[in-house]
Amino acid sequence: GFYANYSQGYVPPQLNELFNSVKTPYLKPQLFSNVELGGWINLLENKLYIDWSIYDLRGKDEIVSVRLTDGTNQNQNAGKTLHKGIEYGINFRPNSQFDVRLSASNAKHSFLEYVARGINFNNKIMSGAPKFLSNAEMNWRPKFIKGLRLGAEWQHQSKYFMDDANAFTYKGFDLIHLRVGYRIGKFETWVNALNLMDAYYSTSATKSTASGNASYAYNLGSPREITLGVGLNF
Repeated sequence: GFYANYSQGYVPPQLNELFNSVKTPYLKPQLFSNVELGGWINLLENKLYIDWSIYDLRGKDEIVSVRLTDGTNQNQNAGKTLHKGIEYGINFRPNSQFDVRLSASNAKHSFLEYVARGINFNNKIMSGAPKFLSNAEMNWRPKFIKGLRLGAEWQHQSKYFMDDANAFTYKGFDLIHLRVGYRIGKFETWVNALNLMDAYYSTSATKSTASGNASYAYNLGSPREITLGVGLNF
């Protein structure tokens, strides 16, 4: 199957966008228009399912967070922006024991017309916008050990620019998660290991135009975390 869609949207400034800094900014409403094409297909007797969506989203006066020279952030309207890319998912289940899935996005988020603090950002890539995001997972429920389930997940974020001038880059990250569970009768137990390799990463990273270490800002991600659970199903 397939579909096509054209839509327009109007978004007024939200309270958290107006009152999240010391000085309340003056913000215009955001206007968006979007063209989208997508589809889906089943193959191999419904063992393989693929869906996809291609979009071209154009914004006017989009609200973006700008890091000022004093190290603080303030929301401002960008003149015109462009967001385009493809999102897709693949699910493969060859039998009742295995299933594999992949969801990913390839995108480009850029300024078409934007001037801030006298600096022209036309045709620059927006900060904090990775070109590639993906999440893949594989699960195994072996027949020879009834009630056992094993799962592995890979989470990937590609590199991206830390500033709108595209002068500084954050390398992105890769995370591995493992999950093991066992159910017998009404009882179930499980162990989850998140960020198994204990990767040192940041969920978001920015760099202001100010010089010095204080101009960098990182939101650190969670370190390795292992949880044990026991459940009883009535």
